[in-house]
Amino acid sequence: MKKYIVVGLLFLFIAIIIAVGVFFFLSFSLKQNQLPEETMTVPQIETGNSFEKTTSSPAIPLEIPLRNLPISENQKAVLDTVGGDVETFVITLEMQTCARKKLGEARLAEIIAGASPTKYETSILLQCL
Repeated sequence: MKKYIVVGLLFLFIAIIIAVGVFFFLSFSLKQNQLPEETMTVPQIETGNSFEKTTSSPAIPLEIPLRNLPISENQKAVLDTVGGDVETFVITLEMQTCARKKLGEARLAEIIAGASPTKYETSILLQCL
């Protein structure tokens, strides 16, 4: 009986060691550290009971050159990692349509106006390139 308890505790200890190792491997993996930490922002959630419906949406031009947008140094670094240049990169209508489907009209307008996308939003928007 004592032998089974010792073997069971040893198995439990090894399982805990493996779980901790997997946790640290996933926490510090390269995929999470590719983007600078300062590009991550916490979205603000409105909790009011107002159900106002906006009837007009801001007009978004067909092509938007990045040199005209307020871009931080970290966002420029992210653009450099995917091989883009701020002076020559243009957001096309197809990219805007993809981003509108993935993020929604309101959030896309905020980002174009200068709001920083979160890490999650950046990974979604990279699919639209």
